[in-house]
Amino acid sequence: MTQQNIDDYLREIGRHPSMVVIPNGVDASLFAEDSDEAPPALEVPPKQIVQLGRYIKGKSQLDTIRAFERVLRSEPDTRLLLCGVVEDVTYHAAVVDLVKQMGLDNKVTVSGPRLDVAAILRTSRVFAMPSQFEAQSIGFLDALASGIQVVANRIPSFAFANSFAGVSLVDTKNCEAYGRRAQLLRADRHLAGYTLHDTADRYMTIARKFVQPLRVSA
Repeated sequence: MTQQNIDDYLREIGRHPSMVVIPNGVDASLFAEDSDEAPPALEVPPKQIVQLGRYIKGKSQLDTIRAFERVLRSEPDTRLLLCGVVEDVTYHAAVVDLVKQMGLDNKVTVSGPRLDVAAILRTSRVFAMPSQFEAQSIGFLDALASGIQVVANRIPSFAFANSFAGVSLVDTKNCEAYGRRAQLLRADRHLAGYTLHDTADRYMTIARKFVQPLRVSA
């Protein structure tokens, strides 16, 4: 279960001896320099900021667009790519309208869901994650594994990455601060504890705890 699940359980019911958080894992091999992953289907600008996520208010794409306008003041050739499932049609329309209102039509691409996420992350420069809430975001872990700079909201579920190289946790409602942190850098990171192998090991440890008593009783 996620940390949020545990927090909710503790608040409503109380402590249980078998509660444990198992972080999601990421396939880091997808982001290796010698990866066989195909390049993105869309042409990637030399300087690209990307946000991946459903179009809903909680993912805060509007905040990213406003912060991006600040980025353009110092990096005018930067581009922004937004990708995700259109879950809230009204919110998606608001995203498209804001891009037009700010005159950013030739700077911002509002796209739908993508299957080439690893390729997009490997070829982009900054990953934006202004979510108001998350449990254990696979997209966030993918971005960490890719080496791309990460600028994310300062929420509890992202706190574990605060000390990682190239990760900035800020109040993404503050567009000035959000925009300043979206600098075009990359970072080398070691995701010990967050690979698919690590996740599998944790599940196996838990399974053994339950299997061992059954063998003894048999």
